[in-house]
Amino acid sequence: MLALGGGVPGGSYKSLTSKSSAAPAFAPLISRRLDSTKAAVTALANNFLLEYACITIARYPALGPLIRGLLYLSIENMRLDSEVFSKMVINCQKCPRLVAFATETKNKGRKSDFEIDDYWCKPVPSFGNLNANALIIGLAPGRHGAGRTGRPFTGDYAGDILYKALYEAGFSNSEKAVSINDGLILKDIRITNAVRCVPPQNRPLNDEINNCRPYLIQEIKMMNELKIILTLGGLAHRQLITSLGLRQVDFKFSHSAVHKLPDSKLKLINSYHPSRYNINTKRLTYEMFLDVIQKLAH
Repeated sequence: MLALGGGVPGGSYKSLTSKSSAAPAFAPLISRRLDSTKAAVTALANNFLLEYACITIARYPALGPLIRGLLYLSIENMRLDSEVFSKMVINCQKCPRLVAFATETKNKGRKSDFEIDDYWCKPVPSFGNLNANALIIGLAPGRHGAGRTGRPFTGDYAGDILYKALYEAGFSNSEKAVSINDGLILKDIRITNAVRCVPPQNRPLNDEINNCRPYLIQEIKMMNELKIILTLGGLAHRQLITSLGLRQVDFKFSHSAVHKLPDSKLKLINSYHPSRYNINTKRLTYEMFLDVIQKLAH
């Protein structure tokens, strides 16, 4: 390792960053590396505190509101930029079962229709601007949908229903969602999942749900303009309520229900998940779903 005093041109850090011939070449590089290191350390510290808080809340639910308040006050620079946050999600390998399932899918689990596709097979980051007023939370990426394309609800049946409704309600520039390069742009909407990795049989374990919770807590904190949250299905609803340090018994999931969250300007809306099963069994119709999506405008 080189010492700053003698291992760089000019003999010192001061000479390196002064108006010398070496400065233009080295100073911007050092500045970028320092900024990158600071962001990485901040992300690591924030994630550690969030995980510890989630564990504590899970063990002592009554302390949820207090811990959440103290957590928000204690973490500095909580508002990471979107790129750093997405990288945190993508690089996560907390759940061995989900990592193994992703590897299995990539190597020998591809659907016959997509055998030549370069499957994503990593945690799926959120889609949409952090300045959006509304956040939609799904269950988890589909194996051959978001698990293949790398974008929430993109490339599968549930996504066809969701993006068609968003387009019809004026929240996007297209109803087609087939890949991350399809030109789709959301308008004042951000989409994420309660669990960021594809789970076997679409059923994440409790530990896997808990492991993903810190990302949702942090994401909500970063969304300064957030006013409405839509949860698609009971699991997404429960993940959100726990993430906010609230009691499940006080916020019962029910399709089209609207909840005013305490000590907050946030409004929560519930919907059945637009899965193929729910649509085929008529538990959820497209008209019912569109009616819920349209509520995001109010």
